Amino acid sequence: KQQQQQQEIGLHSTPVVHVTIHDCVYPLAMDLLYKIFSLVKGTVVEKIIIFTKTGGFQALIQYESVESAEKVINYLNGFYIYEGFCLLEIRSSKLSELIVTRNAERTRDFSNNDNQSTNKANEKQDEKQKKESKSEGDQQQQAQQQQ
Repeated sequence: KQQQQQQEIGLHSTPVVHVTIHDCVYPLAMDLLYKIFSLVKGTVVEKIIIFTKTGGFQALIQYESVESAEKVINYLNGFYIYEGFCLLEIRSSKLSELIVTRNAERTRDFSNNDNQSTNKANEKQDEKQKKESKSEGDQQQQAQQQQ
């Protein structure tokens, strides 16, 4: 009977949840989804894949355990990201694992340290380039003022 009840509410004993976001006015960024789905204490988001189907904006999110996925369903299902907009409908996925081949705008593997260190290195490089270009711009502005 418990298994039947679990299937009725979408629990399939998998660490992957399927999220449909209703009334989504704006596309949601990966970082925002990661923050929202990391809110439940004691859970760790491992992977996220974002996609759009006829039902609207959707995501698959993999946690470190089945228990974490079930906890997230119980806590966040029916939650609005913004007041009156972006209603979360969360169910267990039929998938047991997500395959993320590379980190991109719509796919991210948070559990792969190589990907994380690559991302951090890229972010640091971007920051360095911004600082350098700002410094160059300041130097050009100073040179123009001296002329």
